Amino acid sequence: YQRRVRVSTNYNEKHLLPNNDYIDGCEYTPDKPFEGFYVEQVTDSTERLFTDICSSLNLNPDSERQLVQKRRLNIRSVTKEKLIEWLENACYLLDTCSIPLLQKAESLVKKTEQLQDEKISDQKSIIDLQQKLLEQKDSGLDSVISVVESQLSTYSEVLSKKCSSAFNPKKIETAVRRVAEKEDRSRNVIMYGVEEKDNEVVQEAVVAVLEQINEKPLIKECYRVGVKRDNAQRPIKFVLSNSDHVKQVIRNAKRLHTVEGCKGVYICPDRTVQERKARRMLWDQILEKRKSEPDRYHYIRNSTIVSCDKNSKPDKSG
Repeated sequence: YQRRVRVSTNYNEKHLLPNNDYIDGCEYTPDKPFEGFYVEQVTDSTERLFTDICSSLNLNPDSERQLVQKRRLNIRSVTKEKLIEWLENACYLLDTCSIPLLQKAESLVKKTEQLQDEKISDQKSIIDLQQKLLEQKDSGLDSVISVVESQLSTYSEVLSKKCSSAFNPKKIETAVRRVAEKEDRSRNVIMYGVEEKDNEVVQEAVVAVLEQINEKPLIKECYRVGVKRDNAQRPIKFVLSNSDHVKQVIRNAKRLHTVEGCKGVYICPDRTVQERKARRMLWDQILEKRKSEPDRYHYIRNSTIVSCDKNSKPDKSG
């Protein structure tokens, strides 16, 4: 048999390439990198070899391949030359193609596993850092409340000597409670206009709305508030990890009015009863201004009504 000689850069020895149709189209050599199409080429060459063997032995290559063994090969119709040809091709595919590909695949698997382990380790580090930040924030809040309580207690003692009726313990307790409540509410968000369904998963509904404005914050709590009534949609309260995330969500919530299916959804901070009343009064004043000054643009900024020309871009920051 005539053979073409191909020299691999990974070996000092020469690799003999049998000259037949079995390995036509199989371009892989041990010096080449691992690629998926090389695997397909080696598989196709192997299939052609087994198909020829099964055909010579009158076997079905799809269902009787396992019958290719010594008792089948040791028949007169299978010549010595044919056996040598099969063996040469099988050895070539195994030694020059299959084994090197498996070795390179093994190294790729190990590298992938290493990268996965590193990714898991990085994710754990991120989670630990987030937890430490939350602990520091909670610790800082406790310190602020403690200082406020201490200062108010000191002022109370001084004022009680000069004007015992100016402050009393109940008023001081109420002031401290309001400070703590405001800090606690700063991580809350209220969402209106989300359809209420039986057996709903409220957090999934919130996540679906936030995805429309490209927001994926960590939601720690999520539930509807108020008494359930027919033909009424209760608002949803959800708690985020910190007040910065709340500000970002509320800042981007204005884009919901352009999203199909979310035009009736409204997102706002978790305000107290007094804050809601004050907000409602401001909106009543804006409605009056829109009637009396229709050529101007009116909006709320920092709990104050601001008016400007419609041609100028309003600054709603804050």
